Amino acid sequence: MIIPLIWLLDYIDIEKTPVEIAKSFTELGLMLEKPVLSEVLELEHRMDRADWLSILGCARDLAGFENLKLKKPKMYNFEVNKISDKDKVEVKVNSQKVNVFKTRVFKNVEVKESPEFIKQRLELYGIPIINNIVDITNFVMVEIGQPLHAQDLNKFTKREIVLRDSNLDEKIQTLDGTIINLPEHTLVLSQNNEPICIGGIVGGIETRVTNETTEIVLDAGNYIQSAMRKTSQKIGVRNETLLRSEKFLSPELVFEAIVRATDLILEYCGKNVEVYENSEFRKSAFEPKIMTLTKKRLNLVSGSDNMFENSSKLLEKLEYEIIKESDEKLTAKIPYFRTDIEVEDDLIADVLRMYGYSKIEAEPIQAPVPKNITPKSITQTEFITDVLISLGFHEHLTDSIVKYDGIENRIVMTNSINSDKDSLRLSIKETLSSVLFNYQKFGVNQVKIFEVGKKYYQQNEELFEELVLGIIYDENDKDAQSLFLRQTIDTILDSLNCDYSFKPSSKHMKIVDNHNQNEIGYFDSNYAEIYIEKIINDINFKPKAGNTGKIITEIMNISKEDLTFICHEDFYAGEILEFIKNLNPLISEVRYISEYLTEGNRKVTFRYTSLESNEMKRLRTEIINNTSLKYKVSFIS
Repeated sequence: MIIPLIWLLDYIDIEKTPVEIAKSFTELGLMLEKPVLSEVLELEHRMDRADWLSILGCARDLAGFENLKLKKPKMYNFEVNKISDKDKVEVKVNSQKVNVFKTRVFKNVEVKESPEFIKQRLELYGIPIINNIVDITNFVMVEIGQPLHAQDLNKFTKREIVLRDSNLDEKIQTLDGTIINLPEHTLVLSQNNEPICIGGIVGGIETRVTNETTEIVLDAGNYIQSAMRKTSQKIGVRNETLLRSEKFLSPELVFEAIVRATDLILEYCGKNVEVYENSEFRKSAFEPKIMTLTKKRLNLVSGSDNMFENSSKLLEKLEYEIIKESDEKLTAKIPYFRTDIEVEDDLIADVLRMYGYSKIEAEPIQAPVPKNITPKSITQTEFITDVLISLGFHEHLTDSIVKYDGIENRIVMTNSINSDKDSLRLSIKETLSSVLFNYQKFGVNQVKIFEVGKKYYQQNEELFEELVLGIIYDENDKDAQSLFLRQTIDTILDSLNCDYSFKPSSKHMKIVDNHNQNEIGYFDSNYAEIYIEKIINDINFKPKAGNTGKIITEIMNISKEDLTFICHEDFYAGEILEFIKNLNPLISEVRYISEYLTEGNRKVTFRYTSLESNEMKRLRTEIINNTSLKYKVSFIS
């Protein structure tokens, strides 16, 4: 909901800054959608509150929360004339989609520019200025929440409005000039069997109000909201009118809006304006809801034993009428505009909002702590995400649909509507690379990005999906790039207590689980992929307990790297490892990883650990140079 503060202040005298007002709205449940950069608040409307689609409805809650008086719009109720049979616009309702429909006829109107206060408020809200008649209908719609519609009666060929369901092949040209082929059974307002308006959504161009208009019929209706929503989806129209018509608006708003618009038209649309009461339709009489709030339920939900004694006063701030009250319960009449109130807990929510959630004192839970049922895949993924963000990586979510390239085990979609999006990715690298390209296009020299998502493949006509982590680290210094990517993998897997090792293959470096020798990921020059599901399924892989940031700091300050040297098969490799360990005080550990024989030589892989991550490159050079010189061995990456 967009709330121009100058409009809000018409109904409530509040001495707070825009940021402070936004904070109060947040406590009420209307959260700030965008930063406060002007005198307009953009609030996120999550609850099914039709009354929050009006400035007055939002002001009412804010006034109650701030313990201020709500200043309602003035309803002058000017005298309305009785219309003659000759001037009457006959209203016929031939559709089950109509709950209430009311009309008034105005003569001798002067269509001109709107007064400044109306123009200013509508422009701040974002509604274009048309003329005083149209602007007044829009003004009242935003102020009260009830859509209205004005039409030029001189453009009618028959003085009637028939509300009916459309027939096959009917069309209408809307106010913006768009021609819409009406789906069958669309609610329309018609005259002389011609549609002139799509009920509850948009008016037609044929009867629009212009500067030449002198006589209008003003209407307001309440319709079956599900029908409005379905019609909107079929014809592809969404506007401010539909935004309200698709909610459960109170039928009583129809009459309130007609009175308010009448007052404004008589005041700002000419000195000689005459208004006549015309036909109205009600499917059924409005019956206000009567509901009960119990102390027992309020205490249970609120966690406080002291809330009930003030509940009646808190509800009255929101215009509830307290009918009966005792020490254990109260009975209240629900305000007509609160169509969202269905159960007792809705009353409790209003009591707590008016009291202020932040004012409710925290108390220890008396019941046992619920069992943690969060799946491993979620906790493990969240932990890995925290690790990478702490390392300066940015998370991205990319489209897993790609163009088919003929690879055999790729899954191809049979009903694709786009030939460039007809199959599923085999690796996150396929889609994350486009993000890397965009970074590089804008001159970013060091790119750290990742995505947690699924890859898809098929084997022997069976389809599989697997949750994986894809990491891209790209920079100009390719040696530093490879080293940092490997350190990142070490950080993630060490933080999960994984026992792993790296093994070269023809395409890339494999990451292997030392328990069962299964591959749990791989990496190449700038990309790494870790198979999260395989880590989750290994009972030995458990995240370390404690503060994630602290764990990452500890791990990143202690970096690791694997190196492999070649020596004669009879040479005692342990001597070399001991020499490397004592070579520099920054080397805290040297660990034997693996070896294999080839042509009389041994290839020995070891892992060394540094106490300072930024010294890894220097230590690597020192180890290779000094060890090669002393023991006449050669190193391979």
